[in-house]
Amino acid sequence: MLLNIPRNLLYTVIIFCIVGFYNDLQLMFFSTLPVAMENIINSTISRYGKEPNSMSISLLTSAMNSVGSIGTVIGIFFFLPISDQRGRKFVCVHIRSYCGLFSSFFYLVSAYFESAEFFILAEFVYGAQLPVRFFATSVFVSESSPDQCRGFATFALMVGSALANMVMFSLATPSLFGSPNSWFVFPLTTLILSVICFFLLLRIHESPKWLIRQKRFEEAERAIEFYHGKNVNKDEILYSMVREKNLTISKKLSLKQIVNDDTLWEAFKIVGFVYAFILISPNTAEGVYMASLNTTAGLTIEQTLTVLLVFSIIFLPGPLIGTFLIDKLGRRKMVFFTGFVMISKTWILTTTLTCSEVFGTSVLTRISVIFTDMIGNLQHVIGINSIGPLLISELFPQAARTSVGQLFTLIGVFSYIPSVIVFPIIDAIFTPIFFVPFMFLQPIFLYFLYKKLPETKLRSVADIIESLDDVVTSRRNTYLNEKSPLIKDRAITFSTKRGSIIKTQRKRSKTMDYKKLDLNDVIIF
Repeated sequence: MLLNIPRNLLYTVIIFCIVGFYNDLQLMFFSTLPVAMENIINSTISRYGKEPNSMSISLLTSAMNSVGSIGTVIGIFFFLPISDQRGRKFVCVHIRSYCGLFSSFFYLVSAYFESAEFFILAEFVYGAQLPVRFFATSVFVSESSPDQCRGFATFALMVGSALANMVMFSLATPSLFGSPNSWFVFPLTTLILSVICFFLLLRIHESPKWLIRQKRFEEAERAIEFYHGKNVNKDEILYSMVREKNLTISKKLSLKQIVNDDTLWEAFKIVGFVYAFILISPNTAEGVYMASLNTTAGLTIEQTLTVLLVFSIIFLPGPLIGTFLIDKLGRRKMVFFTGFVMISKTWILTTTLTCSEVFGTSVLTRISVIFTDMIGNLQHVIGINSIGPLLISELFPQAARTSVGQLFTLIGVFSYIPSVIVFPIIDAIFTPIFFVPFMFLQPIFLYFLYKKLPETKLRSVADIIESLDDVVTSRRNTYLNEKSPLIKDRAITFSTKRGSIIKTQRKRSKTMDYKKLDLNDVIIF
């Protein structure tokens, strides 16, 4: 399979995987270095001439945990629009690298001076690049990839996460590099990697689809040759990308325009239910309170950490396998398989916790909670968190992607707050109650996806959107309003719409050279 992936595209994906690896190392600093973090908190409070107490420690801990979310919100509204204005590469390479460089530097200074202030600053900068990491980079890679490996390239971006988990779970113990005097090794490593990856990424090209949007066709041809290979029909690929570009009139669509268009509203519902299915799950609370859940079922903290380390090693090849399955099996089968895994985990964990609370812990509850930990690792290595950005890049034209991405990224940032706040309250009453709503909501969302989610593998984005448009029109037996951002004159027949595409094909067959075509010859309105 790797032999079918263009060399430069594989190079780009690998370097972005390394970037994702050191980003995930930074993400895990606070949760996997408790001794070092406690020392930083106490040292900072003492530096201000105060005695550390439960209140001051809680406030500083909360600040260190929450400031990253503030940075993420700023990144959503500031960095994502820049990817439309200045280009995908500028945001995904330059801005993301600068954030990685500065956050690593601030973490390193925090380790040296035992400073919570610099740690908070590092968390803010780190949070600001998260929208670029989870959305803009996925869109960049998806837009640059050939249709037959678009899923692979997008899903492969998460491969570095599994490696980061294994490194931190194995090396972040106080006896190795998790002590207050030695944890500086981790930010020093991320600092070095951020510099190396920045220079390695400078040679990659801009997204060809973004270049076409800017009418820079010659640069787009060079980018296509870079990402798709030299032995491809550049005219055919360029034609497909121009069709995609011309699905909309405006360069930028607002959410209001998107929801007022029947076709884009249909795509919005599909993507919305995908994100909702991922977010309407106890995964966030499980991640934060995993140790508490495992101890409720009968495991000790040491046993929990050991189990997580073992599963991290076992499932290390998992993300790589998932990257191939997404293009081999398709989006629908991957979503349904992952959905079945997620639902099974929720039901098994709820049953396990109920038995533990009612009858007490036993060998059976310990085995059961270890099994749910294994399923949890499985659903993450499959790459379910990558399906949302991939579908946004496949079901929406370029002009709509940033607005949709901003909304769902913002929802993702705030979705964890209710779970994190509500879980401790319910946990004090009867822990299994927290999971009951998820047991019934998840199957409902998955059923909707079974009815609505189209298969998009190996298809051009223009074909996907136009086929979705046909389905919507056929179902409603009507045409969209004249103000629709899709095909401009919605009162004409679809045969006329297809005729405009055929006309462009005839133009292309005569010239076979887009540089000789007037831009109006390839506009489909």
